[in-house]
Amino acid sequence: MLINTSMNRGVNESRLVKRAKFTFDHTRKGANNRRRFHDYNRRTMISMSTDEQAIRDLVAGWHKATAEGDVDTILGFMAEDAIFLVAGQPPMRGRAAFEQNLRAVLTQHRIESQGEVLELEVSGSLAYSWASLTVRVIPLSGGAATVRTGSTLSIFRKQANGSWVLIRDANLLSAES
Repeated sequence: MLINTSMNRGVNESRLVKRAKFTFDHTRKGANNRRRFHDYNRRTMISMSTDEQAIRDLVAGWHKATAEGDVDTILGFMAEDAIFLVAGQPPMRGRAAFEQNLRAVLTQHRIESQGEVLELEVSGSLAYSWASLTVRVIPLSGGAATVRTGSTLSIFRKQANGSWVLIRDANLLSAES
């Protein structure tokens, strides 16, 4: 039987928040019972990698551009062949489909989003992130906002110029009750 717990540990010098998962293996008895430590972001007490910081900056930039309604900036954060997955809907394939849908929504609404990257792993020219996200869609004509919260799982690809772009996104948000 494996039991997982999570904890956050702040590092004062670098202001780096570290999220860690401890796994206790209770199938072993006595001295053989081991506790294994896994760092979600595979970081030690040193600062994060340049690639990891670039992806975190991309995510923060996406939130900022969303709040500003800056569609062109958002489009620059994704690959031409990006695919977006949302429960109960067919996959949204390509930057053009995303742009069409976003521009249509922004004619009637303003969007605010906030999130926290909970896990980020970089391996060569690919990376994934798991994030907690809250999105508020606010009618421009007034009225109640629609709020959706949940997790996202995103995959990024490093470009030849060293920048990162989103290539796949699984949106697991549900309406708040």
